[in-house]
Amino acid sequence: MPDYTTTGLIEQTKRRISMPTSQSLITTDRFISILNDELQTRIVPFLMAFREEWFVDYDDYSTDGVTTEYTISSKAVGHKLRDVQLWDNGKQYLNVPRLAPEQLADSFYGFYVQNDKIIIYPNALDNGKTLRLSYFRRLNDLVSTSSAGYIATASTSSVTISTTPPATFTNNTSVDIISHNSPFGIKETLIISSVVGSTVTFTTPTTAEAGDYVCLKGESVYPEIPIECIPMLCQSAGIRILEALGDTEGLQIAMANYLQIEQSAKATLSPRVDGEVKKLQNKRRLMRYIL
Repeated sequence: MPDYTTTGLIEQTKRRISMPTSQSLITTDRFISILNDELQTRIVPFLMAFREEWFVDYDDYSTDGVTTEYTISSKAVGHKLRDVQLWDNGKQYLNVPRLAPEQLADSFYGFYVQNDKIIIYPNALDNGKTLRLSYFRRLNDLVSTSSAGYIATASTSSVTISTTPPATFTNNTSVDIISHNSPFGIKETLIISSVVGSTVTFTTPTTAEAGDYVCLKGESVYPEIPIECIPMLCQSAGIRILEALGDTEGLQIAMANYLQIEQSAKATLSPRVDGEVKKLQNKRRLMRYIL
């Protein structure tokens, strides 16, 4: 089975640019740093451009009839929102319209953005509803497999790591359980209650299973992208390495190969649902307010 951890990504990058496995010019840490840069600056914008809801997450806030300011998540890419919605007992009630500051004098309902917050205008939302702020979540930073724990077995609230757990796994430390299945997302965030030998116990039950990884919160050994985008990531990292090495001829070949890989990825990834086209709906239609 292919290895999509950072170890496998480094090997694939070397293979793509014909770099000797034993080379010592670029360290493992620098390889991972380059992979992180290309993941965040090239692959994430590439997927977001499809507008197919990759990386979408949300925060829910219970309305109390008083609060008018809500903070945009620090995990949001570009610190921007995907949407602002008001939910009533689990049923979508309406989309909250965005207002420009110069519109406030003539508006009767909505929100405007101010620094890292949204401001509900002109009055607080009614008590007992849920305000949902959805956003594109920033991906976890890639780290080496030695900084994480491969799960050999899992039980209700503990896992057994295949090797000695990293020294960073200590009591009260927050960790992410990373799925070993594409697109390698975060299953859950847990807090370590104890580490005894190779057994890591959490304060709450876990859905972890054998093959997953335990990583420090905000880290991952996998890129949180579809498998189809991994060749793009490795090829892109290879281009950056060839630039650093001053290999002009290899760089031209690598860039041409990257364009071919990117076109193949576009054909594979979009649309995400082949059998249904997106339907346009009027957000302001009267029935949204009276149903």
